[in-house]
Amino acid sequence: MRVNANQAVQRAQQLLSRGRFREAAAITRQLYRAKPDGAMIALLHGETALRAGRAGEALAALEVAARGGLADGPASAAWALLGECRSRMGDSAGGIDALNRALGMRNDDPLAARGLADALIDAGRLDEAQVVLSRFVNQDRLDPSIASIYARLCRRRKEPEEGVRALRRSISAGGASPGVHAALGQCLEAVGRFDEAFDAYEMANRSMGVRLDRKLHAKRTAAALAGLDGVRPAPGPGGLPGVLLIVGMPRSGTSLTEQIFASHPDVGACGESQSLPALWRRVCKDPARAFTPSVDDAVLLEEGRAYVEDLRAESSRAGVALLTDKNPMNLFLLSVAARALPGLRVIRCRRRAMDVCVSCYTSPLGPDHEYACDLQDCAAYFASAERVLDAAQNALGDAMLDVSYETLVRDPEPVIRGMLEHAGLAFDARCLSPERNERVVQTISRDQVTAAISDTSVGRWGRFGERVAPLREALSREGIGAGS
Repeated sequence: MRVNANQAVQRAQQLLSRGRFREAAAITRQLYRAKPDGAMIALLHGETALRAGRAGEALAALEVAARGGLADGPASAAWALLGECRSRMGDSAGGIDALNRALGMRNDDPLAARGLADALIDAGRLDEAQVVLSRFVNQDRLDPSIASIYARLCRRRKEPEEGVRALRRSISAGGASPGVHAALGQCLEAVGRFDEAFDAYEMANRSMGVRLDRKLHAKRTAAALAGLDGVRPAPGPGGLPGVLLIVGMPRSGTSLTEQIFASHPDVGACGESQSLPALWRRVCKDPARAFTPSVDDAVLLEEGRAYVEDLRAESSRAGVALLTDKNPMNLFLLSVAARALPGLRVIRCRRRAMDVCVSCYTSPLGPDHEYACDLQDCAAYFASAERVLDAAQNALGDAMLDVSYETLVRDPEPVIRGMLEHAGLAFDARCLSPERNERVVQTISRDQVTAAISDTSVGRWGRFGERVAPLREALSREGIGAGS
């Protein structure tokens, strides 16, 4: 059945509202190519491409939309999205200018206010962020998303008690959400009220309403292990490898590791790209054999080239020799990556089990990380990830480098030199100070990587005492000691 443009727009909007960003972007890309000067189509494509992680593609469309003569509401949205896009690509000043313009068009727009405050916090301009948020914070009904951004500002200003008050006010007015409860936990933890903080984290996870499907996860783990059996990296051309995968459990240091690489002038960082999972979905026709596609090597190599092109569109820097993809869950796709990407290099981020699992549990990772809502599920997930990564280490050999988070933050320089050498890069002193990089990290680690490398988060789990005893017991049942 033939679909007209209006139907395609409606379908893309539905997919966007459901969080299916790559599918939405595939539709809007065709619409935008057919009508590249249409401001509303450009706005829709810019938003879908940005949410799908394709910031470079989004930037061109949003530039068209912002200058396309839209009515005030859509124009404000276009400039707000353009500001977010510019900030994501490392243009902090350009991002703030665009967000200021959006807020100037509609000074009551919480989307523009949140975006501008976030960008100002990222730039360290905390007093200006306070001015932007103040009129919203002083309203009788405090918007939950504004409350969460304001709490982030309060933590950065070392005024977490003020963040606690704002978040509790939002919750009492009906603004309860997993993100608000998680933000409350962070503020309470910052003032040393650890029992109350853990209560808030528990509430955040309960309100998510999801749990790990153990049977499905066991099948995925078994398939990933089977796929690695006998796999060897495809030999690559001479010179620098084109792709570096940074894998490991979420909260194991993957964001910090990528920001270290992103500080090197020869590297383009792509964040948590969804391009490798998309490659897998294209080549794996049999869902029962997920992660072990029976596909000809020539087909996989062709798909690998398409994947690299996707990364180039998502990269923080153009014309580079090396692209990084730090989606932690790519650990289940290493057999596919090894066959599809000649010259592949992999960094395995390893962190002690208790700290990883507690950090996952206390972070708003979202519904895609359902294991993070229960401490015992965290333990099971951690154990299976370790099994897959151990098998990958054996299969990939020298193509994979094991990096200890604790060693990295305790004595950064020798570890960073080793990582750069592994990737075929010359040492660059800028990599020792990733907090100076203007690239905006898009993960929940953004505030950690804006600070100098330190070991202050090592042993964080101990703050919660017996509240995390079930986790220690669950890890023990999995054969993993608390110090592992």
